[in-house]
Amino acid sequence: LTSITLSTLFDTENRADFPTQGRILSISLEKTILEQPNGIGFAKAEFKVSNTFTLGAHTIRPVFQFGFADATLPVPEFFNFGGQDVFFGLREEEERGRQLALAQLEYRVKSPINILFETYFSVRYDLGRVWQEMESIKLSSLRHGIGATIAWDTPLGPAKFSVGRSFYFITNPNSAVLGPY
Repeated sequence: LTSITLSTLFDTENRADFPTQGRILSISLEKTILEQPNGIGFAKAEFKVSNTFTLGAHTIRPVFQFGFADATLPVPEFFNFGGQDVFFGLREEEERGRQLALAQLEYRVKSPINILFETYFSVRYDLGRVWQEMESIKLSSLRHGIGATIAWDTPLGPAKFSVGRSFYFITNPNSAVLGPY
């Protein structure tokens, strides 16, 4: 593949791992160039924005991420969906697709008692999905995820332990389908 990527990242967060203020805006556009007779050409776009608000020890962080690609996007370039940082209740890269929609709302509190290092407790609600084709995008197919994390800010980087569960709603019969923890 021969592709060119134009991307920009505006990051005003005060810390990389446990920010208390700031914003992130990331925009990326990728397109193949020099298409060869037997080669694969594709186009891919991704947009992500997050904002961090803190009042005392309490932090709220909403995140919105969208990704779109054409039908020729090869599998290694797919958007990944799942894992502790992306979507609770799914394993890392459990779902992959050409279209991505994700919204997250995290509430984090810094513990007044440190357990060896600065300690944080957080809960997060995730809403999103990946799809293979644009035509299959439906709001009714969105997955929900909820989870909790205990994390430490160690000198070697963050240590996080989380538990989460995903679910989605069905209409016949009206109920929720729960995923594994």
